[in-house]
Amino acid sequence: MASQRRQMMQSHQSWTDDLPLCQMCGVGTAPNCTYGPDGKDTQSHPNEDGHFRFR
Repeated sequence: MASQRRQMMQSHQSWTDDLPLCQMCGVGTAPNCTYGPDGKDTQSHPNEDGHFRFR
């Protein structure tokens, strides 16, 4: 049972796998856009600088 679950998890591809990575931290990023019925995108909110600095 555990091996079947592990195999399924390894073969399953998440939508987060395709996110572009941040150059500074390597975390996936996504645009803050919403799409209307016509397919046109609009910005949901202004971008924020929210990166982490670890020492």
